Amino acid sequence: MNTFRWGKLVIPVGLVLCSSKYQGERTLCSGSVDPFACEQKVCKSKAIMLQEAMRSSLSKQKLNESKVSSIPISLPSSCPVDREELGNHTWALLHTIGAYYPEEPSVEEQSYTTVMIIALAKLYPCHICADDFRKYVEDNPPRTESRQELSKWICELHNDVNKKLGKPSQSCNINDLNKRWRDGIPACWGEDDDDSKENGRLNT
Repeated sequence: MNTFRWGKLVIPVGLVLCSSKYQGERTLCSGSVDPFACEQKVCKSKAIMLQEAMRSSLSKQKLNESKVSSIPISLPSSCPVDREELGNHTWALLHTIGAYYPEEPSVEEQSYTTVMIIALAKLYPCHICADDFRKYVEDNPPRTESRQELSKWICELHNDVNKKLGKPSQSCNINDLNKRWRDGIPACWGEDDDDSKENGRLNT
């Protein structure tokens, strides 16, 4: 497989992003139809889908819309993930990779990490999120030179998405990131302290 250089990193051509710079290459971008059309259930929200189904089936009874949205949602645990579940699990994976990334990674480790992020941005099942992910990575290449830089880059990516979704941002201070994704608070390990109730989980 052919490769191209990104600074010191050597990246397989088959994993480059769909940017105009690389359109001439034989990449995963070549081809035609987007396989992740919006009809895919992974792009949808189970909560919204269920409420819409309730609203439709109960419309003849003229059930007030506020009552529909307040109905408790109970689904089998074996259901495929929706966009919220997929997003939360993906953020947990990325943040944890950053938290356990080497302090002084080798060139090979940096290359693997960059390829992993590029591949995830290309193959992410919800194409709406994937398009946004690819654009961010094109404009803000992953900073893989250290654990601190990668952890902060992932946090900044997460905050960029949170801002677009109207969600609060999280601190990208490395001490806060280590506490959330690597060290935890005492309550995480079966201990108890006065800070546990105040700190809790950062937004995912």
